[in-house]
Amino acid sequence: MAEINRSPLATLPVVVLSGTSAQRGQQHGRMFATRISHVITKMKERYSPVSLNRARENANISWNILQNRAPEISEEIAGIASGANCDCIDIYCYIGFEFFDAHAESGCSGLAITTTRGAVLGQNWDAAPEMHSDLVFFLHVGGKGLDLAMVASVGTLGWVGVNRSGVGLLTNDVMLDKSTSGIPSQVVRRLLLAESNVSSAVETLKQLPVMGGAQLFVR
Repeated sequence: MAEINRSPLATLPVVVLSGTSAQRGQQHGRMFATRISHVITKMKERYSPVSLNRARENANISWNILQNRAPEISEEIAGIASGANCDCIDIYCYIGFEFFDAHAESGCSGLAITTTRGAVLGQNWDAAPEMHSDLVFFLHVGGKGLDLAMVASVGTLGWVGVNRSGVGLLTNDVMLDKSTSGIPSQVVRRLLLAESNVSSAVETLKQLPVMGGAQLFVR
């Protein structure tokens, strides 16, 4: 069952998701159903019918890849859609901004500092200011305790985070030439954070059909 903590000391709402991947997705979708429906509507208004249809075609192809490559993530996405009473491919298009033709005008940056006590990671997010209200700090809890801590926009898989093994991931969005084939960067982030160490995450990254558009930084 999902829980939310709006402590005055926290800058973001903290939401605890538990259970299977599908259950976590459903909890996420139900809790933010109104807002997710709103952002999906805005997404459809932002693009022309031609661009939206093309994005959905790209997303359907990618969805088949995802179901084979990472069924748990596809189940989580389907759960978000079910919980929010939205179309699954619409949610996947919202997660995968790379499916659209538009190019981002700017990107984010990240840094890491190694100390004697470990690494300190920092991130800035060069998104539109109004998008801040959609950010949530999600804690994914499984049978062994905390699996994943992720900052995500509602209705998505996440931007930056750290897993139970201490592997952290930032988004160093130096915008690159884009590709609409493969799997979007938010899916890649979650697959990297499924690994227990940086070396394994890097090897996984090399093997994935990553859509162009962003660079990821694992520490």
